[in-house]
Amino acid sequence: MLATLTQIPEASLRQSSTGAGSVLIVEDDRILRESIVELLTMHGLTVAWATDGQDALSTFRADPADMILTDIIMPKMGGLGLVKQIREFDFETPILILTGYASLDNCVEALRAGANDFIAKPFENAVLVEAVKRAIDGAKAHASVRLLDKNTHQEIRISVPSSIRGFAESPVLVTEILARIDAAVLAAGMRRRRLAIRRALDEAVLLGLDHLAGNDSGPLDISAEFDPRRCAITIAGQSPLFPAHLSAHHDDASGPGRRKFLIHSFCDEVTWSPDSRKIEMVFFRPRTERPEKQGA
Repeated sequence: MLATLTQIPEASLRQSSTGAGSVLIVEDDRILRESIVELLTMHGLTVAWATDGQDALSTFRADPADMILTDIIMPKMGGLGLVKQIREFDFETPILILTGYASLDNCVEALRAGANDFIAKPFENAVLVEAVKRAIDGAKAHASVRLLDKNTHQEIRISVPSSIRGFAESPVLVTEILARIDAAVLAAGMRRRRLAIRRALDEAVLLGLDHLAGNDSGPLDISAEFDPRRCAITIAGQSPLFPAHLSAHHDDASGPGRRKFLIHSFCDEVTWSPDSRKIEMVFFRPRTERPEKQGA
């Protein structure tokens, strides 16, 4: 099915809030934790906090927040363990990881386990606030999009017109891209890979749109194919979608290097074409979600 996008119609303590959203902060460093609580509260967010993953898990079960901001290395249960525990019963709540360079490998593992994004320490206050609000707003926007009929075919194709110049100008359309693929993911029975697919697709689409901005370069074509073993998503353009010799950088605040790092973190396999015009991302279906063979 080919669709043109323009046609797609203590730990339980909480502070006062202006309705901007709620955050559960999980951090064992008292000074850093109190600084983040004060910062986010000043920006109108309702804040709860916990000192480790076990504390956070019980707090979240009792009173779920709109998002979780967690350190990666903590006593009792660290951020990786918390992500795995949360994703056993909640696939929707955004989880952001706070990480230092020394814990980068654990951060990548947490992204693969279901975290949405990471923030490298030390960080600027404005970067943290923006990331938190973006995560909350993104989750609310996604929840407001009605998913498509579950009779979605095993292949879906979307064409993004060249008139779209970037996420800042077309947030609703980018949300529609994610919603269409998300519906296909659910229809294909790949719920456990849903978050990784959504986040990798988000970064790849934005990478392409950002690089194509201002160019009359033809449409951006997105296809997703599902089979019993995997989901393969391809993004292709008539012009280069990303800078030549692009390297992945975890410390790139918002540029293409960070996007590439996140794409590799979320995908099982990634192929970048030599001419920079195509990205193929592969996600393998968990064995528990693979259909039974006939006669088995």
